[in-house]
Amino acid sequence: MTRNRILGGSIALVVVAALIVGIAIVTAHAHKPQGPPAAAQVSTATVVRTNLSNSQTLPGTLGFGTASTVTGKGTGTVTSLPQAGATIARGHALYGVDAQPVVVFYGGTPLYRTLSVATPPLAGPDVGVVTDNLRALGYHVAKGEVFTQALSDEVKRWQQKVGMTPTGTLGIGQLVVFAGAVRVSGIQAQLGDSVAEPLLAVTPTDKVITVPIAATNLNGINTGNKVSITLPSGQQIPGTVGAISQTIQSTNNQQGDPGSPGSPPNVNVTITADNPDDVANLAAAPVQVAFTTSGKDNVLAVPVTALLALRGGGYALQLPNGTLVAVRTGLFANGEVEVSGPGITEGLRVQTAQS
Repeated sequence: MTRNRILGGSIALVVVAALIVGIAIVTAHAHKPQGPPAAAQVSTATVVRTNLSNSQTLPGTLGFGTASTVTGKGTGTVTSLPQAGATIARGHALYGVDAQPVVVFYGGTPLYRTLSVATPPLAGPDVGVVTDNLRALGYHVAKGEVFTQALSDEVKRWQQKVGMTPTGTLGIGQLVVFAGAVRVSGIQAQLGDSVAEPLLAVTPTDKVITVPIAATNLNGINTGNKVSITLPSGQQIPGTVGAISQTIQSTNNQQGDPGSPGSPPNVNVTITADNPDDVANLAAAPVQVAFTTSGKDNVLAVPVTALLALRGGGYALQLPNGTLVAVRTGLFANGEVEVSGPGITEGLRVQTAQS
């Protein structure tokens, strides 16, 4: 019995001793001096002379542009319609009403009244459209905006040639005035319909690229700007901004909830390929358009990560020896920044945060 008590006491002493040693080790480890924190990782960059530009790439659609609807004027029954895809040029019929052709003229003023010989003579831009088009079609009329008897006689000759009743007068609904030739993109009417309805849709004949851009994101995009177009094949071709729509189009939100705010309204930007042959084999296709909105050539630049903000304001560059050199910043573009100031020269090595 005594022997067992002695043995149990010995075991207890060993356990206690082990606990004391373990605590000492843990305590010593906890108070072991730690090394200094790791220094920030830096690398060096070189001040370079380069061209900087800000750009954005947006999706667009190659086609014939936005279609416009042609609504018939006057009274009568539709007796002929063109084929979708047809191109209608000056002097040719777009459709027919009561077996009479409705002919395309080029200009900026539609026929808004009946033109005939009157006293005093009728004058105005609509008369000028008739005069200009008959001259372009080879008729001998004096240039001007007055509807004279001589002009009426030439109108009668032209009417007889195109299949109209030769009256020497022109009424609303006998002509359709466009800026140029048009392509019929779709037919909405049927033969036998009343003419005073939407009849068909037309587009320009040249292929264009339409890019919808948020109205708030148009800064720096102007008519005449050069762009780079990436075709579905991956080929990149040059293009030019031809027009920026004055009509703002609302967009629906992705959730389709009419009560919640949607995306910013868009404006359609129209672009033409500098070489039409580049898109001749494409009827319609999705493309990517890169716009350059600002740029500077032949400037000194460094990575943006090389800039150090100074406590008193402004920025500096840090040389490999630790010296700070104050700089003036200019254009920021694609991760680089234009810099200038005393001591800033091409080839100067500076520290930059390591990416």
